[in-house]
Amino acid sequence: MIRKFEGYFVPVLEYLKKEGPTSGSKIRSDIQDITGVTEEERNMETSKGTNIANSRVYWAVQYLFQSGALNRPQ
Repeated sequence: MIRKFEGYFVPVLEYLKKEGPTSGSKIRSDIQDITGVTEEERNMETSKGTNIANSRVYWAVQYLFQSGALNRPQ
């Protein structure tokens, strides 16, 4: 099941604590694996063509960064 973006906060934080700095695409893919997003769900898009599952994890990471919970290494 695809969660709302806030449903990915804890999995993202736990993942990055364990894995350390990781690319955005790897975070999105691995978090979807961890949270049980199915292949069918991974292919779902909005009417504008945005991938829903990727977008939700992306926004979770963005909000965590904006709140100061995450840093972006240079």
